[in-house]
Amino acid sequence: MRYTTPKIDERLYNKYGLYETLAIINKVGINHNHNQLFGELFQTKVYRESWVALWNPDPLWYRKFSNREEVQVMRGEIRVQMAAIEEEIKAKSPHPYETKKFPDNIDIDLLKKIVALSAKHLFFDIWATQKVTSFDEHLEQIAIQGHPVFRFGINRCNNKDFLPRLKNVFKKANRIKHYRRKKSSLEEQKAEWDDIRASGIYECLWGCVEAGLVSHGEFLAETLLKLLECPKISDNNQRRQLSTYLALGRLYLGAKDKKKAYAIFSKIPPLQQRIERDPQIGFLYGRVGQTRCVEGALEMYKLRHTKTNRSLCNELYLRSFLSYFQPGHQADVWEAVRERILITFMLIKYVYNEEI
Repeated sequence: MRYTTPKIDERLYNKYGLYETLAIINKVGINHNHNQLFGELFQTKVYRESWVALWNPDPLWYRKFSNREEVQVMRGEIRVQMAAIEEEIKAKSPHPYETKKFPDNIDIDLLKKIVALSAKHLFFDIWATQKVTSFDEHLEQIAIQGHPVFRFGINRCNNKDFLPRLKNVFKKANRIKHYRRKKSSLEEQKAEWDDIRASGIYECLWGCVEAGLVSHGEFLAETLLKLLECPKISDNNQRRQLSTYLALGRLYLGAKDKKKAYAIFSKIPPLQQRIERDPQIGFLYGRVGQTRCVEGALEMYKLRHTKTNRSLCNELYLRSFLSYFQPGHQADVWEAVRERILITFMLIKYVYNEEI
């Protein structure tokens, strides 16, 4: 696709408050699902209660977490708590591979316990640096300076580097498509993948989603999916594919094309790994990949409220329980826990229609 400079909606510029930003993005394009869920989570009773229970006015208590080792200890504690709750859920639920009929609801009280870990988990990203004396002050500061919690960024267009980066990514993507007319080796294809990823293609793709730049976003997503057809091009092709599908599905949602969005989200659940015998055996960032497959099913249910889609959400959620203690999976101390909290919240709110 030939690059043309897109017109960015001026309402996106010079916006930094959390809720104002979320609202404007949803008018122009659509938010990253996780960003939207965070904004909703902060308003819940469960989050308020867990924050109040954890809050400590002693400055010395906060100071100790400037030590990286202390932070890892606390994150490890959260991971152990999360794993214990999931074991309870598994004990009260049918075996995900030995049943054909899944319950309408997974135990909601246990699911709420997972969401209740959110304040403790987010401590290091938000309120360890806040000087507040009440929950209301805490929320006010999130609304003004809450962006650090968003791992994937927010309002990427509100950045002078966005358009130059987008142009550069298009240049590289077009060069790859031209180069692929010739036969290239695996090493050459890996080099292409590493180069275009390092140039910020995923950041640009999500910027297009937020800004409603449909044709630009489609081109970037198609480039990524084409590259990922090479089986060994990335550290985990399957996880990269489903991440790309999630972005492309949101792009179509922002464009109000629900039919295309549903078709894309439908590609995600089949990517979930089938791990029946030994849940200790996964793959790199296995939990994150499994959880994002649940997210795809949840997006399908939000678009079409069918019994089949509801059952699929429960099925994939129960099948997504992998160990948090796999050797070399330190990311699971943070990333997998965070996404599990968000997707559990999404399941409760949008499938079970429960306010928490």
